[in-house]
Amino acid sequence: MVDGKWQDNPKVVKSEFFLHFRKRFKKPSANRILIDMNFPKTISIDPQTELEGVVSKEEVKKAVWDCGSDKSPGPDGFSFGFYRKFWTCIENDVFAAVNYFFTFGDIPKGCNACFIALIPKVHDANLVKDFRPISLIGSIYKIIAKILANRLVGVLGDIVNEVQSAFISDRQILDGPFILNEVIQWCKSKKKQSLIFKVDFEKAYDSVRWDFLDDVLKKFGFGNKWCDWIQKCLRSSRGSIIINGSPTEEFQFFKGLKQGDPLSPFLFILIMESLHLSFQSVVDVGLFKGIHLSPLVNLSHMFYADDAMFVGQWCDDNINTLVHVLECFFRASGLRINMSKSKIMGVNVGDDKIKVAASKLGCLILNTPFTYLGTKVGGNMSRVQAWTEIIDKVKSRLSNWKLKSLSIGGRLTLLKSVLGSIPIFHMSIFKVPLTVLRSLESIRCQFFNGHELKSNKSSWVKWNSVLAAKEKGGLGVSSLFALNRALLMKWFWRFYSHNDSLWSRVIKAIYGVDGEVNKVSKYASSKPLKLLFPRIYALDNIKDATICMKLNEPSLDNNFRRSIRGGIEQSQFKELTDLLIPIVLNPCPDRWFWSLEGSGEFSVASIRRFIDDQRLLTVDSKTLWIKSVPIKVNILAWKIKLEAILRDSIFSRRCFIEIDSILCPFVIGGLIYVTYIF
Repeated sequence: MVDGKWQDNPKVVKSEFFLHFRKRFKKPSANRILIDMNFPKTISIDPQTELEGVVSKEEVKKAVWDCGSDKSPGPDGFSFGFYRKFWTCIENDVFAAVNYFFTFGDIPKGCNACFIALIPKVHDANLVKDFRPISLIGSIYKIIAKILANRLVGVLGDIVNEVQSAFISDRQILDGPFILNEVIQWCKSKKKQSLIFKVDFEKAYDSVRWDFLDDVLKKFGFGNKWCDWIQKCLRSSRGSIIINGSPTEEFQFFKGLKQGDPLSPFLFILIMESLHLSFQSVVDVGLFKGIHLSPLVNLSHMFYADDAMFVGQWCDDNINTLVHVLECFFRASGLRINMSKSKIMGVNVGDDKIKVAASKLGCLILNTPFTYLGTKVGGNMSRVQAWTEIIDKVKSRLSNWKLKSLSIGGRLTLLKSVLGSIPIFHMSIFKVPLTVLRSLESIRCQFFNGHELKSNKSSWVKWNSVLAAKEKGGLGVSSLFALNRALLMKWFWRFYSHNDSLWSRVIKAIYGVDGEVNKVSKYASSKPLKLLFPRIYALDNIKDATICMKLNEPSLDNNFRRSIRGGIEQSQFKELTDLLIPIVLNPCPDRWFWSLEGSGEFSVASIRRFIDDQRLLTVDSKTLWIKSVPIKVNILAWKIKLEAILRDSIFSRRCFIEIDSILCPFVIGGLIYVTYIF
């Protein structure tokens, strides 16, 4: 639709898309403001040297394997499945092409061309602006970009602040919603009038100014060679829009980061880090008042890539300062706020004040509960009604699948991969009510048995038998109860093993140093050694000695004020000695160890299996698994023969339908569950 009129002429449609996106990526105006500030975290000499190091064949091969095998190809038509299959033949040629860029800093013309695929942003997209451009880039350039991205990701954790939780190790997407939920509840309980402002940047990736990005890279301490490589990758890019399978003519890019380029997310994080530093300087001088959870924790903003959430005290000065900072950031970087999609919310603030502020800014009002990064925030998720939307979403997904045409193997695959993953974000933060879990399990059971949701047909297999592990005779689907509890357990593990993270410090600021975790473990049996062996502790002159110190001494009684006497002292000393004999200390710092995994690292799968093993009994009749798939022709011949035998028998037509459902999984292949009673 153009200017209110439908266009169905292919040439006109193609022209409209071409003109729109050429204008979007046109050269920005030369006038811009410079943000003059110090960047406290910069790259040291050694990482800088590694970033600009000579490329190796192993690095090129790793980049090829990191790109996946079945992604859509760019203008050159080569997928990375082709590269993998014929790697021994083309390895030297690929390396020569990639090494040319890292040696001379130049990309030959045509190597950085891309097709732009259009992804609808809304359900009924009919305007040009309703489509998101995803770049399908050429294979050689993608290898170069992947190598640069692999190098860059190794230094991001050292220079990007913890308020940014995207694409950095040990930081997760759910950290933001977790913190926001706790902060909202804290403000409500403390009667704090608070401001929450959810910012939407207008075409964020497509609007980044390249000259601003170059300034940011140099401020972070990246070398001239690296900055030149990045600018060459940007300035050599060209694209053409794919309209109904046909590309438009090419046009030159003059700004923006291509969505689909492996390098783009990490460069954008550096852009957002400059916004963090700008805003933090405003907070430090007192122009914006954040939420003081404790003397050491003052929360004012959180980012996940271009998703920005600002929090603070509710006052006009805070709102005005926030808008001014974002306006300055736009004039420097090119990232403009889309006020029509941004939202403001007040905690313990009157509705009239919120409406006035929203009207003044020209933004929307954010009401609780709302969805942030895929999960609910601000709601009471202990109520069954709060989960109605998630249950309806699972049901709506089922309605789009043709149940009758799916084999039992197909239903099993969808059951594991899709139905269990729809509510996973909510399950990762909230304890799901048992009523909701039973409803979700009922939906999964009905689907697996091929029944409609409202059907009263009986099931041939107990659902617990399907949920049980394969070793116990089940199908290894696993229960949603175990999944929910395992995902929640992950927060306990992270609380102990990453106790300096932002979300962990927020929890400690609200609930105390131990985060009230000890309330959960009140039945634990382990005690400090000084409580288990009080007489021996009384004899030691060094009361604050560690186990490491004691094991490094010639003997345990080395620092005792007198020798051990008989009776209870001798008994406790012998018991303590026997306890410490098998202990061997590794020359490394103390760390938490997860006993369910040999590596010592926590995994959701391990605790999920453990919970299910305790709850689900061994299946009486073992499941039959077909681990090798017969040849398709033989299966069809067997089917014909079987039908001939049964044609004149007492079996009904229903039997042949069941035979079809047996044979279909074999033809598809894979491990298929077969339990049929004739």
